[in-house]
Amino acid sequence: KREKNILLVDADDFQRTLSEARSAHRRKKEGAADIGTMAHKMIENFITQKDEQIDGYDKISEDERNQIIKITANFVNWAKDNKVEFLESEKRVYSEKHWVAGTADFTCLINGKKWIGDIKTGNAIYPEYFYQVAAYRMMCEEMGESGFVGSVIINIKKDGTFNEYEDVKFLESYEDEKNA
Repeated sequence: KREKNILLVDADDFQRTLSEARSAHRRKKEGAADIGTMAHKMIENFITQKDEQIDGYDKISEDERNQIIKITANFVNWAKDNKVEFLESEKRVYSEKHWVAGTADFTCLINGKKWIGDIKTGNAIYPEYFYQVAAYRMMCEEMGESGFVGSVIINIKKDGTFNEYEDVKFLESYEDEKNA
């Protein structure tokens, strides 16, 4: 109800609006995380050549599906253009020495060189991402795997945009990142 440019609401409506506003940021973040999670699963299906169900895919909007498809298509095109040979996907790794575990998105060969990689769906590639992948590599090596020449981070933004020259970063040395 309006009264001379003042909007009047009853107390229940006001409380409901405040309650929704308090959690709006979380709902937006969780929705964005779902897109990244679903894109990861679709990319895993590509790497493993499986066609597993993607939880919640049937509950998202057509726009969100299109975003996931764009993210996946950009990854697939990058992999094909660079003749990437995937060795493993969602590789579980652990360190008894450091009492930590994780899951590397993939290991692969590119031009005969072995890489451990991570896929991101954020706004940019940050140095901390290489700390994470260095930890994966360190755990792989502790588990007896060898031959890695470095790490690769592939960032495809949630809206599906991708520029290979800006959004794919390789790092061969990893001593500084491992120490971090």
